[in-house]
Amino acid sequence: MKFKHLGALLLLSLMLSACGQSGDDSSFFGPDSDDESSSASDADGDGVSVEEGDCDDSKPFLHPYDSDGDGAPDGCGWKGLAAGDGFSCGIDSSDAIQCWGLNNLGQATPPSGSFTRVSAGTHHACAIDSDGAVQCWGAGMTDEGCSAGAGFECGQSMPPSGTFTDVTTGGLHSCAVGSSGGVQCWGVGTTNNGCADMADFERGQAEPPAGVFQEVSAGNWHTCGMDSSDTLHCWGCLVGIPTPENPMAPPPSGPFIDLSSGALHACGVDSGGQVHCWGSDLFGQIGSPTGTFTQVSAGEGHNCALDIHGEAHCWGVVEPTPGSYPDYGQASPPSATFSQLAAGAKHTCGIDSEGLMQCWGWNEFGQVSPP
Repeated sequence: MKFKHLGALLLLSLMLSACGQSGDDSSFFGPDSDDESSSASDADGDGVSVEEGDCDDSKPFLHPYDSDGDGAPDGCGWKGLAAGDGFSCGIDSSDAIQCWGLNNLGQATPPSGSFTRVSAGTHHACAIDSDGAVQCWGAGMTDEGCSAGAGFECGQSMPPSGTFTDVTTGGLHSCAVGSSGGVQCWGVGTTNNGCADMADFERGQAEPPAGVFQEVSAGNWHTCGMDSSDTLHCWGCLVGIPTPENPMAPPPSGPFIDLSSGALHACGVDSGGQVHCWGSDLFGQIGSPTGTFTQVSAGEGHNCALDIHGEAHCWGVVEPTPGSYPDYGQASPPSATFSQLAAGAKHTCGIDSEGLMQCWGWNEFGQVSPP
């Protein structure tokens, strides 16, 4: 999830305050290594103790980091996160990706290397590496089995070459914003045969419009993007129950600062900090919370938004009929201050103000149990 304007300021301030930054680098990293009077211990062997500003001295992959290389720390702990269907991923302090949860198709087995962004879909995930290239893993490493009942090998994990600034993963397709601002998509949906035939996966969800974009966000059968003027555009179908022929609902007008697509709906935060959602309201996910917000993340039947104080607000999980949609607590966030949120199918994860990962909701595959 991307942060602009208020969100960027909130993220930076939360991370710096959590790790003790006050303008003096020594207060963050602790006493000089040559100071013989220091009795600080380093339990996880990452070179930084708790006394020296380590946010988690039991995990060597969580420690202070300097992302821009200016010699001053930018934060401590996890840098990014994504929540999919039964699995989660995060970018740790060393820019490596770690995933946990369901791994039946390799979706929780990320490649090695350094990464700047990560996105988790239904059965696959993609990320942008330090060179700007997109790498994907999980289902869709081939396109040899992609039809109703035939599997999930639809080419959604076969990204194009090039340099990219943003990436998103949906049900059976993926999209990315190139360095020039153009959107490229791959997998199912590169043609549009309409929304009525539930057995036809080609619904235009991977057929982006022309233009210059900042970010994109994919759902099951649709994709939305924010262009260079902060205007939202959506393409594909919002195929849902009980109206499978329902076309893609148009997004609201006006400038926006954040965008997120759920399974059959989408949400955005406008320039005034208000949350707007559109599409399927089957589980009550279209309602919006009261307050001023910097980020929103849309899941399957729920959403979560981050307000200007770092508090998480979640809603949805309304059963159309009793027992039809289980409430696993995915819309019941813990009491904490967060810098980032990611809503998955039936779970949610967030990076708190100390740089640690907290997850809640459905945990059948360990998707809310981060390393």
